[in-house]
Amino acid sequence: FTWHVNTDEVKKNGLRYFRGMNYALIKLIEEGLFEKYEAFFLITNDTELKRTKTLEKLYKILGDHPYLGLISPCSEDWGELKLLKEQTIKYFWFIHTNAYLIRKEMIKDIANFEDSNINTFLFDGNNFRGYGSEHEIIAKGYANNWASAITSEVIAGENESYLINRSKNI
Repeated sequence: FTWHVNTDEVKKNGLRYFRGMNYALIKLIEEGLFEKYEAFFLITNDTELKRTKTLEKLYKILGDHPYLGLISPCSEDWGELKLLKEQTIKYFWFIHTNAYLIRKEMIKDIANFEDSNINTFLFDGNNFRGYGSEHEIIAKGYANNWASAITSEVIAGENESYLINRSKNI
């Protein structure tokens, strides 16, 4: 799917990740496609994944853990990777927002469907830089009986050179 936002505010300040994710999910709802999916893979534009069956592995983990609402690949740069050791999954309170596979049912439980706009739907779009957004989404999930976890079965890393060298394109 490809959608374009051409409002003056977005042209001036950008959409940013959290408002962009809200926008995409709202568009799926508006087009009647939201219910078609069991989960949504939300990923930043500077995240790189290893060549593996990323979604297949993440979906399997969701299937094996019925109360897991959000699963994230771990990064080789995260200290959490050392905590995983022989285990491939651990539940966490803090997970960087690089890549989330989030279950549709968790979104239904925590999103603002009554006032669905890019600032209020799932993530706090008024928080322009997104500070603390990972805590907010995990806490909302927890309050609604959803766990969040990190896995080392899939590795994802942030490539900051994309933003440094290609910011005008982005």
